[in-house]
Amino acid sequence: MAVYSVPPFPLGETLKGTDDDGNLINGHWLGQCFKIPANQFPSAPTTNLARQTGKPLCVVVLRNESGIALLPKRVARLKRSAGFSLQEAVDGYADSLAEKEIVIIDEYLDSSGVADDDIFLGVYNGPVTCVTGNTGASFNGDIAVGDQLVAGTAATTQGTASGRISNVTMTATGASAAFNQAANLVGRAMSARTTGETGADILVDACIQL
Repeated sequence: MAVYSVPPFPLGETLKGTDDDGNLINGHWLGQCFKIPANQFPSAPTTNLARQTGKPLCVVVLRNESGIALLPKRVARLKRSAGFSLQEAVDGYADSLAEKEIVIIDEYLDSSGVADDDIFLGVYNGPVTCVTGNTGASFNGDIAVGDQLVAGTAATTQGTASGRISNVTMTATGASAAFNQAANLVGRAMSARTTGETGADILVDACIQL
């Protein structure tokens, strides 16, 4: 995988995905990966640059093809259709426990997120903020620093309660479930949250395999 140093737009911004006639544009950027140095992370909610840690952030350029605006800090699922969609687009939030083929939506976007068909930076490696589940039951137990995390269960790929993270939990379904949770890690917790801290930010060291 080729990794470049200067993305076409910075963290906290998106790239227009359609022209005035509604035609898709800027597709030549899709699927390209970039490594962003720690001193180029925005310091939300301002645009000042702030060094948070020495570890860089690895991102991929993706188009939002979900049909809705997708919010920052959520886990999104890559689009599963024949061709290059897995490398170039997302079609909604993760809604299954240990969802495969995922990224984390740029946490520095404003509260409106990324509009449908627009282009954003999806995080797959490095320090990033995610959001805990909207119910304590969806956590699969309190989250401690160092815990391994996966995408949580939700009712739909398009609800605001979707795209959250959860503890890894072994189930009675056997080897297949164990494999999925090991293969589809979002990352490791760098802050702790109890099951009472629903819908809360949590710092994660992402280690997603694209």
